[in-house]
Amino acid sequence: MNWRKYRDILIGNLLITFCYACITVPNHIINGGVTSFSMVSAKLLDVPTVYLVNVVTLLLLGLCYIGLGKEYFFGTIFSCICYLALFNVFSKLGFTVHLPKLLSVLLSAAGVGAGYYMCLQAKATTVGFDVLALILNKKWSKLNIAYTMGVINLAVMLYGGFIFGVTAVIYGAVFVGVQSFTLNELQKYARKRSGAIANT
Repeated sequence: MNWRKYRDILIGNLLITFCYACITVPNHIINGGVTSFSMVSAKLLDVPTVYLVNVVTLLLLGLCYIGLGKEYFFGTIFSCICYLALFNVFSKLGFTVHLPKLLSVLLSAAGVGAGYYMCLQAKATTVGFDVLALILNKKWSKLNIAYTMGVINLAVMLYGGFIFGVTAVIYGAVFVGVQSFTLNELQKYARKRSGAIANT
């Protein structure tokens, strides 16, 4: 078993769940993603949000297996377990980080971007729209994964603008921008580092 892979997935989910449970949720910061998409769709379809979250998550898990293969699929299953367990732990601890709204957005976005990086480098997804970004990148390799994820999340927020409101969407757009930038910069650094090692 590749313990380093699962260690990195665990660290990535620690970062993501801490930022979500302790910063974004208590400070009411939205960032697109499956939950935001499901909230809006549930209102339009008049069905429970949790039902849609489960349906969309299962669909993305199926797409992960079909479009990305077994290695990503098994990493994603572990990532999903880590996310659910850690999010519940952080939520039950009741620890929250209360900072000025913009600072909360910047800090949590950078943390989530770094967490995504750890998971993606370990060939795992978070069973979110990163699955779609990775599949699109597999088909068209010139597509940037970080910014494709950003575009999808921005589209979700625009889709839900009438529920979230203009201010929430603006903060959400800043979150997505910083998250995408952080992920992209870390991926660029990793590529440069692996290239330097290969040339030594």
